[in-house]
Amino acid sequence: MPFPNGYKDKYGTYYARYVFDTESRVRIGFLPRDIRVSLRTKNRREAAFRVRWFLFEMDCLLELLKSMGDQKRQHNKFLQKAVEIRSQLTEDFSVSTAETVRAQMNELQTAERLADSKKEYAQELEDEAKSRLNVASKQADVLRRLAKLGDVAGTEIDAIEEKALKRAERAAELISIIEDQSQKHANHAKQLGDDLPGLVLQRMVEAEQSVLERGGYNERLSVIAEAFFKRTKRKTEKGKKEQKRQVMLFIELLGDPLARDLTTAMLDDAVEKSAQLPKEQGIAVGKTGAEMLELGLPARALQTTNNHFNSVRTFFRWAANRNRIERNYAGVIEDFEINSAQETSNRRSWNLEELQQLFDSYVYRFDGTAIGKKHGNEDLHEGSFWIPLIALFSGARAEEICSLKPEHIVEIDNVWCFDMVEFDEDGKPIKKNKSSVRVFPIHKRLIDFGLVEYAQMRCEARRKMLFDLKLSEGKWSHAFSKWFNRTFKVRAGIVPGENVDKNEVVFHSFRNNIVEEFEVRKIPESSYSWVTGHSTGGVARRTYPFKGKKIFPPRELIDVVNAVTHEGLDLSHVSFDGFKKKYMKKRRKARVRC
Repeated sequence: MPFPNGYKDKYGTYYARYVFDTESRVRIGFLPRDIRVSLRTKNRREAAFRVRWFLFEMDCLLELLKSMGDQKRQHNKFLQKAVEIRSQLTEDFSVSTAETVRAQMNELQTAERLADSKKEYAQELEDEAKSRLNVASKQADVLRRLAKLGDVAGTEIDAIEEKALKRAERAAELISIIEDQSQKHANHAKQLGDDLPGLVLQRMVEAEQSVLERGGYNERLSVIAEAFFKRTKRKTEKGKKEQKRQVMLFIELLGDPLARDLTTAMLDDAVEKSAQLPKEQGIAVGKTGAEMLELGLPARALQTTNNHFNSVRTFFRWAANRNRIERNYAGVIEDFEINSAQETSNRRSWNLEELQQLFDSYVYRFDGTAIGKKHGNEDLHEGSFWIPLIALFSGARAEEICSLKPEHIVEIDNVWCFDMVEFDEDGKPIKKNKSSVRVFPIHKRLIDFGLVEYAQMRCEARRKMLFDLKLSEGKWSHAFSKWFNRTFKVRAGIVPGENVDKNEVVFHSFRNNIVEEFEVRKIPESSYSWVTGHSTGGVARRTYPFKGKKIFPPRELIDVVNAVTHEGLDLSHVSFDGFKKKYMKKRRKARVRC
């Protein structure tokens, strides 16, 4: 039911009514009988709160208007009194004495001052009334906004309640479905427990039938391998091809038997043959595993063989899990035990005949007497010419030479030197140890061949690296080392005989030659270690700073470096101009900042 001063219209919305009493309307003079304001809500509690606020504001406003009316009436009385005094003074001026006139003038001035003060006070009251009216107007706006928000909130609450009701109904349905499914699963589990022996027997019979359908493991391993390759999980095409090559090569060594004929003895024999496969398989393209073994080439590293066994074991596990072979033979294929020190000790220095063959090859001779010839897709660049020569006369490591930049060919005290830096410009270490950070003179034969002019040309052409090599697997020498040891050395005719150990001569063998030359000429290790970069156990030697590191005086190392002569080796035909004329015509050169 309605509350005091609160009413409902026909739409159910509450409104407030304020009635002005007769005395107030007479005193103020312009007030209506009543004022009605919509409370903009249908909620009784909210409407009661808004009515109380509205009545309070209207009472304050009425009191203000009454005080303003009283002040205005007093002001009018003072003005009327002042007019009467002025008129009386005008009429009686001629008969009044000076004292009477003075007294009346004082009274008049006092009345005028009082009237002005009352007028100012009335103006202040009027300003305050206007300010309160503005406040009342703003509060009315706030009430209207609150009413609007209340309507929106009520609508949203209704929508939320409706959604909650629907979700509760859906949850009840799901609970019912879950209970039904749980009961079905319970019944199925009970039945399965009763019939388990029969199911196991049925699975065994099905497996036997599957084997019989395929002829009782009557498939060749190559056929099974093809199915394995189709389901391989290798991410890249390169990885898939490499896996296929490794598995098929092992199957060839087995003789591609039927799955039922595969034995442990056959696997052991194939494992032993895998360790004898040649390292330089590039010349054995298209040949079977047996044909590769007949080539008599040096065997590949045992670590490489072990890596290939990972793919083979994966294949046998896959085939056994799918019942394509009788058992899982992955455990039979065991890795070889690797003794790194024993493997590396087989490397030796180049002999004179091998060095002559190497530098009489198609890279250094350009007439009919050259040994070997360039393969169609073989990518020869300036590094193919310079890197072996630098190793021949300096003994530097492959990565040290391949990572050189044009600015690493420096002149110190009128001596041209190699500046072997410790880090590249990206902050990555490129040297083996602290002793490999060194500066030493360039051999006079390399200067005669034109190495300094070549470095200056590269710098003027704004090339970043001294040679056109690409960073591969974190090394500048990766691709070059593979080309030198697997392709160039073999095409130069350097193939080991039957009684020569594997890995006997590689690029690193140049380093052995240099040390042997120094030892033959009785040069102390404390001197030649500044050239080779070997550690000397911390022997104190005279040094001076250069580019933030300590170096041995290059002028004192000139005789040490030039002591390397490779006596008997003919290099009179070696010419970089001839190399460029034959191989460098069609090579594109990228401009990079020096």
